[in-house]
Amino acid sequence: MKLAYLFIILLFATTISAQDERDFRSVFTGNIGKKVDRQGDVKYKWKVNTPFYQLDLTGDNIEESIGFEKKDGEDWIHFLDLLKRPFKSFRFDPKGGDSRLYKIQMRKISSTSKVLILYYFEGKTKAVDYISTARLYFVTIDNNMLSTIKIYKGPYYLYEKEEHPEHYHRRRFQVGIYDFNKDGIKEIYTKYHKIVRVFTYRGNGKWLTR
Repeated sequence: MKLAYLFIILLFATTISAQDERDFRSVFTGNIGKKVDRQGDVKYKWKVNTPFYQLDLTGDNIEESIGFEKKDGEDWIHFLDLLKRPFKSFRFDPKGGDSRLYKIQMRKISSTSKVLILYYFEGKTKAVDYISTARLYFVTIDNNMLSTIKIYKGPYYLYEKEEHPEHYHRRRFQVGIYDFNKDGIKEIYTKYHKIVRVFTYRGNGKWLTR
C-alpha cells in the first residue's frame, strides 16, 4: 500500500513540475498569455500603436512610414512603404515597465550609408531597488535600398539606480557622431566622463566596437 501511495505522489509531483517548468519558460520567453496558430504565428490579445510618421529613408523624395507598437508587453518598430505596406519590423528588448521609443535621429554616416539612431527606454523595475535603463539601437540603410535595412542593438546611454538607504546613482552618456580616423565613415560614440565607447559601421548592418 505504501508503494502505491509513493507512486501516486511521484506521479503528481512530476506532472506539477512539468507544468511549472512550462509556466516559467513562458514568462521568461515573453510568450505568456499568447496563442500560436497552425502556421506558427503568434496571436496577441491586445495591441496599441503610435501614429505612423513619414520619413524619406532612401532619398528619392518618396516618404516611407515608421511606427512604434506594443503587443502584449512586447515593443516593436515597423517600417512601411509608400503604399503603407509593412516591409520590415524589429522587436526591442525591454527590461521593465513603461518601456518605450521616444526619439529617432537620422544621420548620413558615409557616401553610401545612413543610420537611424533609436533612443529606446528599456523600462524600470522597483522590486528591491529602483533601476531604469535606456539604450541606443542603430538601424542602417545601404545604397538607399530598403532591402538592406538592418538593426543593431547598441550601448546604454542612460543608467539610473536608487538603492536603500538613500543612495542614488545616475549616468547619462553624451551621444555624438564624428569621423575620428578621417576615412569618410562617421563613428557613433557615447561618452560619460572618462568612459567612451566608439562604434564604426562596417556595412551590411555590422558594427565594430572599441
